[in-house]
Amino acid sequence: MPKAARHPPPETAYWLLPNFHGLNIGLALIALDEHTDGAARIRHSLANLPEDQQGANWTIEYRRAAEQAEAA
Repeated sequence: MPKAARHPPPETAYWLLPNFHGLNIGLALIALDEHTDGAARIRHSLANLPEDQQGANWTIEYRRAAEQAEAA
């Protein structure tokens, strides 16, 4: 086993964790007209990002998608 594989990713690599992927899974669910599930997945994923990223500018598109899905 390579030496690097013996160590977990740094905490700053949040994009390697399942919750981060939930953002795009949420968008996919919304595109499949699964608005409730998609919005819930996005909300859950946003809430589980590192605290300093939860309100970051790059999350705006996900927040808007969740809001629009909830209103649909």
